[in-house]
Amino acid sequence: MPTNGRSFQDLANLSPVVGSGATFAIGGQRESSTAITLDGANQRYMMNGGLISSITVSMEAIREYEVTNNSYNVLEGRQGGGSVNVITKSGTNQFTGSAFYYLRNRNLTRDKNFLNQPINDFQIRQYGASLGGPIIKDKLHFFTAFDFEDRTDPPLAIIDVRDNATERIAQISRANLDRLLTILQDQYGVDRNQQQTGLFPRKAINRTIFARLDWQVNDKHRLTFRNNVLWAYAPLTVGPSGVDPTMIYESYGNTRIWSYSGLAQLRSVLSSRLTNDLKVQYLAAQRNFEPNTRAPRGWVNVTSQIEGVGTVSRVFQFGGNRIAPEEQGERQLQLVNNVYWQKGKVFLTFGTDNIITFTNTLNTNEQGGLFEFPSLDALANR
Repeated sequence: MPTNGRSFQDLANLSPVVGSGATFAIGGQRESSTAITLDGANQRYMMNGGLISSITVSMEAIREYEVTNNSYNVLEGRQGGGSVNVITKSGTNQFTGSAFYYLRNRNLTRDKNFLNQPINDFQIRQYGASLGGPIIKDKLHFFTAFDFEDRTDPPLAIIDVRDNATERIAQISRANLDRLLTILQDQYGVDRNQQQTGLFPRKAINRTIFARLDWQVNDKHRLTFRNNVLWAYAPLTVGPSGVDPTMIYESYGNTRIWSYSGLAQLRSVLSSRLTNDLKVQYLAAQRNFEPNTRAPRGWVNVTSQIEGVGTVSRVFQFGGNRIAPEEQGERQLQLVNNVYWQKGKVFLTFGTDNIITFTNTLNTNEQGGLFEFPSLDALANR
């Protein structure tokens, strides 16, 4: 099924009970009220109540996709709005595979953005492949898939002052901006070799690799090992937090993510009426906000005379980001065991599902202090 962006989350939008946008909000509830499972094992992270990335598992590895918002069976839980369960592919006695390459670039967009700034170097490349088949026919099968994305977003405009029109947008004159940068470089340690204002290209990556082995041990037991790895990096994504003033480049930060999910599953046919399903999963994830500098933050109020506008004042920020560095990580251990028993016309299920979560969080706020200056003269005089 076609999706824009190859995010497996978008498949949920086919259900009328799922909210719009890139979330798993079901039945009008919050995204944190949705249970998310991969092969019946938890994929929801406690640190943000949802998924850590939009590309968690390659779509090449998905066999079945289920959205449930009522009439839950006994195997579903940990949700207030609904549940999403994804079943992955396994290998068969036939070798099968796929390969794909998608490209979107600036030729498919406008030449300029709404600020009349040129859109340069915009490109999204998504590529990957899958392969499955027998290692030992009727006995041992494998399936693997990888899904990569290289993305160059339209440049981020940071106090991009080039003429009178951009002076009006930024609310600072070119002369005052030059003086501001000179003071910061001469007296406050701002890197002279790093561009601090203008247009900044952003190159982000997403990588996910999936691998699965299925071993038919004998007529009664089937053993499955499934692993999924994700890592991603997105520059200049940690910006103003809502209360921060306009920032130069060094005050931005970057986002780095990785996660790992490993599952071992043993399905045993104990008799014609009794089946047991044992699952053990280890889930780990880390999301870090990385600052471009750890220097203390400073605010300075700059008053400028702009032709056609008059006197304008605006506060600008230099130094580190208010919330970076920030680290959020967790480790989950999950044990699930279900017993299925059929007696006549009655089908009974007994089981237990247990998760132990270990979290580590580093939250910072004004860790280097905040220094406010009422004017450029005050900044120059320290």
